[in-house]
Amino acid sequence: MKTQLATCVRQTIGVDLGDKRSHVCVLDAEGQIAAECTITTNPTAFRKYFVAIPSALVVIEVGPHSRWASALVASLALWRALSPEMAT
Repeated sequence: MKTQLATCVRQTIGVDLGDKRSHVCVLDAEGQIAAECTITTNPTAFRKYFVAIPSALVVIEVGPHSRWASALVASLALWRALSPEMAT
């Protein structure tokens, strides 16, 4: 699985969820920062941002918005990772 993921994912996107704004950091395949931005923390803004991304591992902070954010990212067929607390 690790090899398969590495061959199809060209970037990793970390999302620090905030109540009003979320910070996004994009790392390229070498782990270097490729882009940083902030987006409004709501489903419309998240969909607008992530729909244009063809393939990525998206790492989302656990918090009040993480369930809908994770579901939205999954609906766009992007790989996602959550903190272990999400499993409970």
